[in-house]
Amino acid sequence: LVYALCLDASGRLWAATNAGLSRRDADGRFKSYGSDPADTRSLPSRIVRDVTVDSLGRLWVSCNGGGVALYEEATDDFSHWTKRDGLPSNVALGMVEGRPGEMWVSTVMGLAALDPATGRFRPLSAQSDLRHGEFTVGMTRTATGILYFGALNALYRIDPATMGYDERAPVVRLTGLSVPAGNEEPGSSPWFVERLALRWNRASVSFDFAALDYSDAFRNQYAYMLEGFDADWVYSGSRSYAGYTSLPPGRTYTFKIKAANGDGAWSPEPVAIELVVEANPWLSWWAFALYGAVLAALVWAVALARSRQLLRGRVDDLSRLKGELEAANVRLEELASHDGLTGLMNRRSLTLELERRIVAAGNLGESIAGLMLDIDCFKPYNDHYGHQEGDEALMQVAQILVRALERPQDTAARYGGEEFFVLLPGTDLSGAAKVAERIRAMVEERAVPHQHSAAGKVLTVSIGVSALTPTGDDDATRLIHEADEALYRAKADGRNRVRS
Repeated sequence: LVYALCLDASGRLWAATNAGLSRRDADGRFKSYGSDPADTRSLPSRIVRDVTVDSLGRLWVSCNGGGVALYEEATDDFSHWTKRDGLPSNVALGMVEGRPGEMWVSTVMGLAALDPATGRFRPLSAQSDLRHGEFTVGMTRTATGILYFGALNALYRIDPATMGYDERAPVVRLTGLSVPAGNEEPGSSPWFVERLALRWNRASVSFDFAALDYSDAFRNQYAYMLEGFDADWVYSGSRSYAGYTSLPPGRTYTFKIKAANGDGAWSPEPVAIELVVEANPWLSWWAFALYGAVLAALVWAVALARSRQLLRGRVDDLSRLKGELEAANVRLEELASHDGLTGLMNRRSLTLELERRIVAAGNLGESIAGLMLDIDCFKPYNDHYGHQEGDEALMQVAQILVRALERPQDTAARYGGEEFFVLLPGTDLSGAAKVAERIRAMVEERAVPHQHSAAGKVLTVSIGVSALTPTGDDDATRLIHEADEALYRAKADGRNRVRS
């Protein structure tokens, strides 16, 4: 689908589509630009909703899920702006220029204006600036510089010349600390705490914080980072709390917080608190002292009874055992998160992934879908062909699931027995049903013989499809339950089919 067309100063035609950005050069040749998660200078999203050129000749791109991007002619790539740069949402619908160099972007959660001096977007949201926050693709600029934006149940008229911004960055304070029982309590008000010690086996902590700017508290934004654990700042929007569990012991971390007011002015210096997690007892200084004493006694005893060569052999044996133990530990970690037969996620890992994806979908206001898949008449298959062939059939279905899922964020897991669950973030019911039908067809086309199936002479699957937009705490349970009910309808209708 072509959403928008635009001519740049060189006469090149640019097309915004649902499969990326395309450019038609003067010689009639086309060049396409796509999204590559591994390349931070590529398009931020595959779906491009709008493309426009400002009065400075710069080309701007609005993306569905990736914010906005600026085409860099010299390097033939893109600079990005997202929620962390002041946008109300990463679902950008279009852009229009206000004053020279001041680009206004319309999103599904509000408007934002680019401040040319700072390079950041100044957000306007429904909580305070706007009556309605969900905008549409309708927007225009009059000859006198007045901007009009279409929104759900509203039409906005904005004069950029009258807009002012509050450059005063808010002060941020730590307002709450929570640690598990068994740790020493901080002992004073949270904003006076500079250092916190945690036990090695109770290394969990949660923080509450607040920006001391109450002129427009709904628009205050927060970012936090645990140095030594987080790779970068976590921009949490208006969420003013953070938590960490099971921190690796024997390390020192620094938790930092910063805040911005509604106009995107960030506090210059973050508030910091030091976290010290004690080392495991078996890695403490006195434990090493004990290890040394035991080793010394062992060396002394062996020296009396054995030759130096025999002692060297013992040390080699100890090294080998240590390597085997380390390898076993690595294997145990893998077994804890993946199914040993199929290599897919196990049910425990699926639960954690589902909770994480539900939270992300709720924050973005997007749909998430799930597929509950069951191999038809699997017990008769096991009884006739044997459990070894049954395991082989399970592995073949798992391989088909991996091949059928085309996006990196899609997840397949073994739910139990002959049941599998597929998690599809950012997918509605219609899209999920298409994925389910592709999986069902691929399994049937594999043509694994099954002489005792009520659905045919080959191995088949029945699939239940569900989708929802998260609204509450029971979303994960509801998604699985509705997919399971749909699966039962698929079986009741004759198996080897998809139902939603």
